Amino acid sequence: MSNTPPPSPYDVKIATKDSGAEITWSADADFESGIRNFIVLRDGQELAQVPEDPKGKFGRPLFQSMTYHDTPSQPMPEMRYVDTTAKAGEKHSYTIITVNSVGLKSKPSAKSSAKMSH
Repeated sequence: MSNTPPPSPYDVKIATKDSGAEITWSADADFESGIRNFIVLRDGQELAQVPEDPKGKFGRPLFQSMTYHDTPSQPMPEMRYVDTTAKAGEKHSYTIITVNSVGLKSKPSAKSSAKMSH
């Protein structure tokens, strides 16, 4: 059992689209425990979890599938979330937190801000 929180996500980018704000990010694999999910914060408030319903083969829900090698066997699922509630003209900052399979949270990523266009 690991007591080490996962590495913080990084490279958070926001693209404004007709459907809302598309947030993408990068995260390093947590080799000790595996990544369970990500928490998307908007202006410091929890907005969503990605994936919403993580599933894992070994009884623990996992985003990053566990393997017994150093390299994940499948590519990691896409790290993206679309905030469909962001309205044109609003400015929001987004932060991502990684949660590993034992429930430990990373430090938040650097904030990324965007003003919604029309």
